[in-house]
Amino acid sequence: MKGTIDFVGKDYLTKVPFAEDLAVIMLLWLVGSWVLAVIVAWFVHWIYKWYNPTCKGVLPPTSMGLPLIGETFQLLEGGYSLDMIPFMKKRIQRYGLIFKTSVAGRPIIGKVGAGINVAHIHKYVRSMALNHFGVNALKEKLLLQMEEMVSVALDNWSCQASIDVKYASATMALEFGAKQLISYDPQQSSENITDFYFSLLWTLMSFPLNIPGTVYHKCMKNREKALNMIRKVFKQRLALPEKRSPGDFLDTVIHNMRVEDFLTAEFVVQMIFALLLAMSDTISIMTTLTLKLLDDYPHLLEQLVVNSFFLKHF
Repeated sequence: MKGTIDFVGKDYLTKVPFAEDLAVIMLLWLVGSWVLAVIVAWFVHWIYKWYNPTCKGVLPPTSMGLPLIGETFQLLEGGYSLDMIPFMKKRIQRYGLIFKTSVAGRPIIGKVGAGINVAHIHKYVRSMALNHFGVNALKEKLLLQMEEMVSVALDNWSCQASIDVKYASATMALEFGAKQLISYDPQQSSENITDFYFSLLWTLMSFPLNIPGTVYHKCMKNREKALNMIRKVFKQRLALPEKRSPGDFLDTVIHNMRVEDFLTAEFVVQMIFALLLAMSDTISIMTTLTLKLLDDYPHLLEQLVVNSFFLKHF
């Protein structure tokens, strides 16, 4: 029979449609080749777009790292220097104060230096922070409050066999900062803001995989708890104007919401959250480093004690 092969078995005759099967195989191979070519072309295009993201302006130079991963591992790399982290230092030396990179699959623009962030929102946040925590504020009211807070903290520390300086100083900084920002009082509040922030800080530098059970998922949960607490205070201030605390950061921002369009409720909450995070982390690190250096160089501590004595009595 034309187009078939007769295979004679012991008790039967099987006809194999050889030509038809060959045509089907060729068709499948052709379709598979086209699909593979499309996938390869799409992947090459995706890689190109990854390393060359679209932008209305001109993007600064730098490396985007590996696809999806980016330069996440370089950012998480620890350093043993007291200087800037190696990730930032290397890119500033090579590319300048503005560079692009990718962290956990997200393209970002890195900008270093206060003079670079000159947009209206940056100016407003910086101005507000300086008004409440700048030199004038320190001279007029903050130094006295800080001295009282530090004295109480040192008295409490002296009664303990040992302390975790970073944890204790971060607690002190958080409570002081929260008092200035939202008039937080740990004795009267039903929620402990330091617990939320410490839980967040301990899980902050984790790989951003937001799946239940991961460290990052726990970090996001703790972040939401802290944000909800700030939202609660913000809503109470709006609902009960008579209970506002004149002079604190939140009261000033609520007053400015009438004239600044970008000051939405969520923006204000996120801004206060970020300021508290910056205070707790930077001050605790600085305090820990200061105590370590004083312990390493005791003659400097003796000189500071002498200087402090003369300043108080002469």
